[in-house]
Amino acid sequence: MREFVRTIAKSELYKGKFFYNNFQTRVIELNYKHLLGRAPYDESEVVFHLDLYENEGFDAEIDSYIDSVEYQENFGENIVPYYRFNNQVGDRGVAFPRLFRLYRGYANSDRSQLERNSSRLATELGQGAVSAIVGPSGANSGWAYRPSKAGTTPAKALGGSVPFGQVGKLFRVEIAGMKAQGYPKIRRSNKAIIVPFEQLNNTLEQVYRSGGKVASITPASLN
Repeated sequence: MREFVRTIAKSELYKGKFFYNNFQTRVIELNYKHLLGRAPYDESEVVFHLDLYENEGFDAEIDSYIDSVEYQENFGENIVPYYRFNNQVGDRGVAFPRLFRLYRGYANSDRSQLERNSSRLATELGQGAVSAIVGPSGANSGWAYRPSKAGTTPAKALGGSVPFGQVGKLFRVEIAGMKAQGYPKIRRSNKAIIVPFEQLNNTLEQVYRSGGKVASITPASLN
């Protein structure tokens, strides 16, 4: 089975679907997903495979996954690679939420997502950040949160905008599918806001009343 997987991964069919039309970082993400059943742990893994591809070519890139100790320990000679959600533990636990950025459900296709051939993890890997877990579109009453590509949603509170004594009690709330006033009900928006702790419950109630969903709640800090 291992040699069968290797033959498929090196075939023109696989290249046509996942190699020729994608950016190099996206190709590496897909190779990790398809051949090792996980997302890259950190940026160094992506850099390693970029160098390997540039210096030795695509076949060597595929061999590096299938001939690895990790592949042998998890799949051996007779198991088809599968998505390993349940064993991303310890300091490698960052790969667990990142895999959700690559795996979008049984009925999804790696070639027909809104982000198309763009990398899903390049920014988070470069920043050493952990991905938010977001359900596939259609799996959560038809909504899905997608952060701005430009990273314009606030990660910190604006300096001087919060009264003294509230430092350390601020939260960044990411909201998806919220109905905008003055628009038809079908028109919805995503946004992120900074909320003091004592206003958190009221804010969440307002979100739910407006038909929105809370994508994530994380601590915020002052600039």
